[in-house]
Amino acid sequence: MDEIDLGQSSEFREYEQDQSALKRVKNEFTERGVNVKWFGAQGDGTTDDTAAVLEAEKIGMLFFPKGSYLLRKLPTTKIKGAGAVIKWLSAGIIREYVLNDTYLQINRLYNNIGLGINTLQAIDENSVGNTVVGDKSFLSKGNRLSRNVGMGTNIMTKVSEAEYTVVIGDNACRDTVLTERNTVVGSNAGLSMGDTDLIGTHHFYREDVDTGYLDNLWTDWRDYVGEKDKPLIIPENTKQVRGNVAVGRNALGWTIKPTFNTAVGYNALEKAVESTKSVAIGVSSAYNSIKSSESVVVGSYANMNNSISSGDVSLGAYAMEQVPFSKFNVSIGFQALHGKNMLRTNPEISDNIAIGRYSLSEASGDIRSNVAIGSSALKYTQGKYNTALGQQALEKIAGDYNTAVGLFAARDLKNIKRATAVGYNALNNPSIADFENITGIGQNSSVTGSNQLQLGNSQTTPYAFNPIQLRSDARDKIDIRDTSLGLNFIKKIQPREFRWNNREFYSEYETHRDANGQLKCIKREVPNDGSRSRKRYHQGFIAQEIKAVMEELDIDFSGYQDHSIDGGLDVKSIAYEEFIAPIIQAIQELNQKIEELEEKVATIS
Repeated sequence: MDEIDLGQSSEFREYEQDQSALKRVKNEFTERGVNVKWFGAQGDGTTDDTAAVLEAEKIGMLFFPKGSYLLRKLPTTKIKGAGAVIKWLSAGIIREYVLNDTYLQINRLYNNIGLGINTLQAIDENSVGNTVVGDKSFLSKGNRLSRNVGMGTNIMTKVSEAEYTVVIGDNACRDTVLTERNTVVGSNAGLSMGDTDLIGTHHFYREDVDTGYLDNLWTDWRDYVGEKDKPLIIPENTKQVRGNVAVGRNALGWTIKPTFNTAVGYNALEKAVESTKSVAIGVSSAYNSIKSSESVVVGSYANMNNSISSGDVSLGAYAMEQVPFSKFNVSIGFQALHGKNMLRTNPEISDNIAIGRYSLSEASGDIRSNVAIGSSALKYTQGKYNTALGQQALEKIAGDYNTAVGLFAARDLKNIKRATAVGYNALNNPSIADFENITGIGQNSSVTGSNQLQLGNSQTTPYAFNPIQLRSDARDKIDIRDTSLGLNFIKKIQPREFRWNNREFYSEYETHRDANGQLKCIKREVPNDGSRSRKRYHQGFIAQEIKAVMEELDIDFSGYQDHSIDGGLDVKSIAYEEFIAPIIQAIQELNQKIEELEEKVATIS
């Protein structure tokens, strides 16, 4: 260079105007940097000054005298120049930035601000409006970074494409490569969100991490996420990693392809590698949930260890915890629908509603379409299509299509189908097992076999304004014939009078609360010493005596029933309406005899 143009005096600071040329040259290098006009920059706003500025940048920091500089590529060194205007032409758009008398990192141009060691290294000419505070953040070279905010150490160290994302907290979104419109607050929150290079960094794809505990939750989970050296879930663009909110340490930590999720709380939705439109609020809510879709979980440890959840709603601490696979369930209350007894091979539970503390908790087997409302309602159940309304209603039941309304109703039944219990303690009898189509209405009502209905208990007297009608349509009967039972049968029957001394009189029910505050009902038997017998005498028959007549005459009388036959309890009963036909037959036979005797008497006379 033959000549050095030091510029007009107006291009120097006021105190330099009376200094020597040598002094001014020294100032150029030590205080203001290299004057870009020395290398041919025009600063007229129309000439392309890119080549001149990049050539000057090879020497050191740059000084821009007043003017307007059209650039197609930005310098990477520090620059300044009071009143100078940088006009950056990129993708057909010109962005302007006015310099001042303070040295700025080039990455502060066009509203990018970085504060910290090795920060905003990912900025390029396509990056606009980013603000980052913290060491070692936004490190890798980005292709498209726009309007992001980051605060913390080691955030977005691998970022390539990011838009409208807010990240606050050490290691938050540390391995994020792709992200769009996410808000992440908390240490380690969103750690792997949008990561495309998972091997060796993600929890599931590291040789030094034992993930065997997940095998106990979902046997085939590796078929879904891939092996440690071959991930199967990798985002392809920012649209697959957008619209998420994570607040709390580790919230959405190991997620990879999340969209439109909200996770608030320590470990909330932490391992949901692929989740969409789910909400988890509370410490460890939906923790270890590998795949979550459109579920809402609120409460500490709610839906924890739920491998696959779709369309579930959980509200309450530990609600739906330990349920491996679930869909379209509603659980409200402490440990509602808690899956303590569910194994990794348990079928998917679906379409259940559990409202109340411990409702439908610790169920097992094929659990579908149950409704449990009340503390411990349907707790320990093994069945489907059951409806329980009342504290401990249908608790410990094993069976399907049952309905219970009332405190302790239909509790502790085994292998029961189509039972209906209405009233306090109705059908609450552990001896009831392997029955079908049974109904108990009223306090302590019970049955002794299948296909029975009982109104009230042994102390109840049924009343009605009108007589009970029994169906007797000929179209509903076959093999119609004259009765074979008549006078010969009636003559053998011994009418009796007696006082009732039901065995049920000596069963007592006691309620108390256990150490956990749970209400318990205990049945206690007392000696049958006749002290609780009724005072009035009743008219009727003795079932055992009817049976003896049947055996003597070698007949079958349907008015006698031994409930122990076909799996019922050891109870014998009589249907008194079955005596009507034999009695009428006996009367007709007697009438015939009377008529015959009258004829004989008339002949004698």
